[in-house]
Amino acid sequence: MVAEVTTGNGFRGTISYVQKEHEPNLRPEHKPEIIERNNIYGDTQKMAQQMRFVSNGNTRVSRPVLHISLNFHKDEKLTPQQEQKAVKSVLQELGVKEDTHQYLIAKHNDAGHPHYHIVLNKVDLNGKNIDTSYIKNKMQVICDKIEQEQGLRRTEGRTVMYDPTKEKGYRFATSEEKARHRETNKKTITDKNPKNELVKRNISKEVTEALQDRGVNTPEHFKANLEQKGIDVKFSENKNGISGVSFRYQEVSVKGSQINAKWGDLDKSLTTNAILSKESDLRAYIEQNTTKTSQTVEVVDKAIREKMPEIRPNVNAWQTWNTNPQSEKLYNELYKYGEKMQENKQEHKTAFDIAKEQRNQGQSQDQNQEKSSNAFDRIKAQREEKKDQSNEQKRGFGR
Repeated sequence: MVAEVTTGNGFRGTISYVQKEHEPNLRPEHKPEIIERNNIYGDTQKMAQQMRFVSNGNTRVSRPVLHISLNFHKDEKLTPQQEQKAVKSVLQELGVKEDTHQYLIAKHNDAGHPHYHIVLNKVDLNGKNIDTSYIKNKMQVICDKIEQEQGLRRTEGRTVMYDPTKEKGYRFATSEEKARHRETNKKTITDKNPKNELVKRNISKEVTEALQDRGVNTPEHFKANLEQKGIDVKFSENKNGISGVSFRYQEVSVKGSQINAKWGDLDKSLTTNAILSKESDLRAYIEQNTTKTSQTVEVVDKAIREKMPEIRPNVNAWQTWNTNPQSEKLYNELYKYGEKMQENKQEHKTAFDIAKEQRNQGQSQDQNQEKSSNAFDRIKAQREEKKDQSNEQKRGFGR
């Protein structure tokens, strides 16, 4: 049993991937089976919201998502009960408790061997966090222990293995064991073989094409996209999360750095895709919050601050936004859209607005008439006064 494990901060993307929502046209027999939902319910969005709510109870945890993939050997014939017992044992060895933890277990049926996925909220209902330091080594020991105790096929090539005779319960592989494993697993294709370069170019081409799809915006989506094309993807991690990536195709293993696909560059591309896929949400927010008197800049800024944490919850919104090399262009487009929304709302007058304007216009006309009338009367009085004075002077001369 081989375990692949990653940590992250996107519950929704991971749950969606595990349920293969990115592959809606799978044949019925290839669709994933939901084995268990523990302390969660509903669809992907609701489960993700429930996990996020609980993980927010511990603000010190920046990567609360633990995604584990468990693969049994293709030649190992196990019953579903045996497989699921092993899967549940992994959770128990990690210290997961059914009454306080949230997790989803799904079985995938679209590969040549049975494999399971676990999406676990590292933060339990009491706000306690599962320690995932050195998680790759821990998983090697856990899987080796389960294989030994449950009579499963032992996995060769582990660098750390279960050993109950040791004080800590594990030991590292000896140099002889490592050399023996290397000898039995020599690469069938070397760099001197021209076909090897062809394979590298093919992997590079598929990586580039995958990143051109806006829907590929998480590590899980990226991995699933390439696996559909027969390319295995493995992520390496450190305490901050994913730190490297490698690929394997037709018995050739390639590091990301060998094909200009370093993880830092891939991560920026995935984040950019996530931002671009949020464009419709950003426009909807702007349209909803634009008023006749609102400042467009403020509305656009609020939209960005509202939506970017959905991509990277614990990262400054503007830091995430600026990951996109076309951030300035997109901002200008959103600003123009906001200005247009404001113009539309100013031009769109309700019956109340029209009636109010008519009343104001009527009052203005009355005021103007009153002013005109007052001015006329004043001029008329002045003229009559002058006329009276003139007549008075004439009568004086007559005397």
